[in-house]
Amino acid sequence: MVSTLLYAVLSLAFAPSVLSLDCYHCSSKNRSEISCEDPLPEVYSDVHRKSDCQVPAESLNGSLVPASFCVKILGNTVYNKESLLVRSCISGKQAFSQCGEFIFQNELMVGCMLFCEGEFCNIGSSSTLPLYMVLGYSILGTHLLDIVSLEHTSWI
Repeated sequence: MVSTLLYAVLSLAFAPSVLSLDCYHCSSKNRSEISCEDPLPEVYSDVHRKSDCQVPAESLNGSLVPASFCVKILGNTVYNKESLLVRSCISGKQAFSQCGEFIFQNELMVGCMLFCEGEFCNIGSSSTLPLYMVLGYSILGTHLLDIVSLEHTSWI
């Protein structure tokens, strides 16, 4: 009985988490981190891998929770035209990829927020954006979306 209980406890302690997600995690401002830029160079892909991605939950006073989505944010600041590319992870019940205007770390940005649920799925280059997003964004410009507030400072 004791050995069965010990085996069960050790199995749970050392078992990989089935709820966590593995994502690429890096950022580049004005192409300052070439190893993070599109396309993500294969030689650097291992450097930016983050296994068992966890993020602080506001509702739990900052306690870490497993990530439910990988994210790739790419865009330019509206006022000074600086470029930004972020690969990270987030938690939440739903996330929809979208392009347009949004606020990220108190900066008004124009670009895309791309969400996915697979292991290391935020590797894709900007050329993999769905055609409807590229066409919609280029036709409607910066008026495609209402401003979305993203102030998750631990992403970078």
